[in-house]
Amino acid sequence: MLDFRQFQTYVKEHIKDMMPDKYKNAEVSFIKTPKNNGNIRRGISIWLENANAAPHIYLEDYYKSYVNGQRLDEIMKDIADVAEGALSISKDDIENIAKNLKNLGYVQDYVVMSVVNAQKNEEMLREIPHIMKEDLAVIYKVLTGGNSIGMGTATISNHLMRKWGIDNQQLNELAMKNSKRLMPANVQPLVQILKDFMSEAGIPADDLQEEGGMHVITNDASSGGAAAIFYDESVLSGLSEKFGDNLYILPSSIDEVIAMPAGRADPKELAQMVQKINRNAVEEEKQLSDHVYHYDKDTHKLSLADTSLQELQMEEARPRHRR
Repeated sequence: MLDFRQFQTYVKEHIKDMMPDKYKNAEVSFIKTPKNNGNIRRGISIWLENANAAPHIYLEDYYKSYVNGQRLDEIMKDIADVAEGALSISKDDIENIAKNLKNLGYVQDYVVMSVVNAQKNEEMLREIPHIMKEDLAVIYKVLTGGNSIGMGTATISNHLMRKWGIDNQQLNELAMKNSKRLMPANVQPLVQILKDFMSEAGIPADDLQEEGGMHVITNDASSGGAAAIFYDESVLSGLSEKFGDNLYILPSSIDEVIAMPAGRADPKELAQMVQKINRNAVEEEKQLSDHVYHYDKDTHKLSLADTSLQELQMEEARPRHRR
């Protein structure tokens, strides 16, 4: 079996064999692109002289399919299909996308909100507008290819915001309004999600019991859904009213969080659970935070529960001594 580096090399050297003759002179090169939490995505870029685009095709997911048993020729065909589709985009389409992004009147209905870990994305945050929420940063994107954050987006930069002639507050107001409309929050009891999953798998779930009142909060696309707690106030206020209690919020990933009544658990124990899950079950690019949050039902304020922001900042600033 090929390791990932060998897999990359194989794709680079053989991808043109899977494509029509008009792509035989294309230039294929390795790429690596910074992503969320300082992660690097690796893949290939295909450049054809006089083409309108040079698609970037990331290979990590294709490699997982290969490791899980999918035939290599099938994977190569899938990659070739993606490359052909990207290379067929017309020059007018590309120019229109670039032109429309500069036009606030065109994109203002598609500005939405996302959330990332501030410390892990410190370098990126220097270049983009954001609002701090404890150890998290709310950032902004433009939907460019659908009605969810997972179907084509462009992250809004400080330069683009200045070009539009608006400030952070105006941008945040647009994102709050659009996110509710384009990515409505979805709240379900965790036990119901597990029952639905088990039912689809043909596994009896009648005896499955509710665990601590846990509810999963995401959006209709189940992508980028952790931001829902910031753009839809009714989500947390509704749950806290239902339970008659404050809430603890567990950051499962950038796609979802879990809320539960605060009176049923210890925040430090919950934080240890979150940290363990992050290390063992959540892709690093999807991780949001190692910490648990507290929602006050009376003040409607969200704050760190297992530590304080000041303690966290002191910990991050402390020099790391090598042994």
